[in-house]
Amino acid sequence: KILFCGDVNGRFEAVFKRVGKIEETNGPFSALLCCGRFYGTDNNNNPPSPPVPTYFMDNRGGLKDLQEGTEVVPGIHYLGQCGIQTILNTFTVAYCGSGVPIAQVEKKIGIASKRIGFLGVDALLTSEWPRGIEAQVDTTWLQEYGVLPHAIGGRAEALAAILCRPRYHIAGTHNIFWARLPYLLPNTHENRAAKCARFVALAHAAKSKEKMRKWLHAVDIDSLPFASLQVLHAIPPGTTESPYLEHDQISAIFGEEGEQKKIVRENTTTCSVPKKKRKKDDSTDKEERIPTLFVGGLPPYINEEKLLQALTAAAEANDALPPNSVRLHNGIKGAYGFADFDSIKIAATTLSALRSSGLDFDGRKPTFDWGHHLSNNSTLSFKRYPEDNRSECWFCLASPSCETHLVASVGDSAYLAMPKGPLLAEHALVIPVDHVAQTAACPDVLIYVQALARCHAAHSKKLTVAFERYAPATKKGVYHAHMHLIPVLTNLQHVIDAFKTQATHFRFQLSSQIITNEQKQFHTQLPEDVPFFRLYVFDGQSETPRASLMNIGDKVPLHFGRQVLAHILNTPDKIHWKACELSQQEELSLCIRFKNTFAPFDPFVVASAPAASS
Repeated sequence: KILFCGDVNGRFEAVFKRVGKIEETNGPFSALLCCGRFYGTDNNNNPPSPPVPTYFMDNRGGLKDLQEGTEVVPGIHYLGQCGIQTILNTFTVAYCGSGVPIAQVEKKIGIASKRIGFLGVDALLTSEWPRGIEAQVDTTWLQEYGVLPHAIGGRAEALAAILCRPRYHIAGTHNIFWARLPYLLPNTHENRAAKCARFVALAHAAKSKEKMRKWLHAVDIDSLPFASLQVLHAIPPGTTESPYLEHDQISAIFGEEGEQKKIVRENTTTCSVPKKKRKKDDSTDKEERIPTLFVGGLPPYINEEKLLQALTAAAEANDALPPNSVRLHNGIKGAYGFADFDSIKIAATTLSALRSSGLDFDGRKPTFDWGHHLSNNSTLSFKRYPEDNRSECWFCLASPSCETHLVASVGDSAYLAMPKGPLLAEHALVIPVDHVAQTAACPDVLIYVQALARCHAAHSKKLTVAFERYAPATKKGVYHAHMHLIPVLTNLQHVIDAFKTQATHFRFQLSSQIITNEQKQFHTQLPEDVPFFRLYVFDGQSETPRASLMNIGDKVPLHFGRQVLAHILNTPDKIHWKACELSQQEELSLCIRFKNTFAPFDPFVVASAPAASS
């Protein structure tokens, strides 16, 4: 859940007090996103720590020379003046502050929106309303509050809304609450793209309790990669066409007249942005390159600022233009990133310069290549994943939906199987045979976990991470428990730190549980009316885990465990299981290889065939 806030104007104490009360009664909220002016005119540039992570984008009256992405105090983050960022790991936010020129919108938002697979953003924050937003709806009532929509609004904000395809567009400045009727977004070939947008104007924060001066707006929203297609494709009653199609000055937004205006009006069904014809660039090829370069082999400690500085210095030293921006994906063992340029020609020149620059990071020499086939794996791009409409239990062996070709071993009360869309070839699930809600109800689960940990330790000296997420029964029926088992080639502290750090981003805590070697009954059942997340790390040498992390009572995100491990394994593109889905033949081959590897450690195979050990 996300809270949106209007212009704070320096009223930090009042705002955070109100947000804190809402957090207690209706939380938890993942973030507070503030549009409009954040600081006041009283030179109070030292806000207190907020009750929920807070992001703002209008720095007027605030700290001088504030850099994009700065955490000004613990829990308060400055997004920047204009651009697109991914926060909370998967939630994409576009932002356009006060007085941003159109050229900057085209550069910061336009380039990102043209990347292959771009789906849009979850939210767009602007200080000013967009020009033309009043089209096709009745706004006469706004005049009673001193707001004349036809006389206000910015062209840069309208352009940002057209380019970034926001599911929610939140704006401030005019001290009025207005939830416009939803409007249709441009058509796109991407199945996992939203069909309509919602514009919400918010009033100045903490100034009035009047209904039409509402300044906080709560939204329960799953980010684009995890939202259901039913939600993304829903078109509510009363939805209008895009308001920007009717506005007389839409062509001026793009800096064109005459024929350009004609093109805009002829493409009203798709809201397409007209483009100038250009000569074919000699540096392009048949693979339709985009102006993005891939940078691999980076050290895990690097950040985007250092990467941009290094690439800029290396490019300029070789008489080439530096990138406009970079995007980085950090893992435990290393990192990789993407550098974006204004044109393919500039990118091609800089690619040659970087390859011959001799650039290195503490002895690591990065690799450079075109990003057209790799940048699809960035967090700003998502493949389309069709909905799974199976109503039967996936894990009951007698169910028609159970894919038994994935089963690797069957014990007395549990079985071992390969998951759909595995993170890596050794990824496995331990599942009770009976339809029970917790794995602790089944004694064979822990036997399988310990055996697989010994298998991983013997073959690759890897740690084995085992995690289980439980939520109380819903209207869909009792949840069938299962535990994920994934080997990682890293040290124990890295695993613990990664999970605890990501937990704080989602606003819950993971507590370390001390388990001694003599403690055999550590995997016990918990109350069935309380959600929990538990994690063990085994080394294959002991029957007890090296580490145990637990949360009881908080609603842990469905994909949390997999998401953290995807980053530990430096494969952020595999967060969603459907991104890793294999054909049935590939699944069968993978399962056979897994069976052969695990067979010497399978406790039930060994127990039923004692002659094999003689």
